[in-house]
Amino acid sequence: MYDVTKWFDNAIHMFGSFSFTLLLNYIFHVKKISDSKIVIFVYATSLGIATGVFYEFVEFALDMILKTTTQEGLIDTNLDLIFDTFGAMIASILIIYRKDIHQYE
Repeated sequence: MYDVTKWFDNAIHMFGSFSFTLLLNYIFHVKKISDSKIVIFVYATSLGIATGVFYEFVEFALDMILKTTTQEGLIDTNLDLIFDTFGAMIASILIIYRKDIHQYE
């Protein structure tokens, strides 16, 4: 799918960032940090964006060390980061508005 469609890479980045944001929320118990929805949103989104940036660093390292071509240029990298941000933001909204808001207490 990655080589056949243009949108698959973006969807994978958004889904991956969404998933890792939820995973990191589970690990770090983001809701225990603050009662403010804005603080929770910013913190959880930052965790997701950080995983996306880390993934881009890994792609860059693979390209440099193993001479692969996972990064096709600046536009590809920027689109990856934008979709990582979208995925993290969607996950953060889900984290904030879950019914069991006090599940870790």
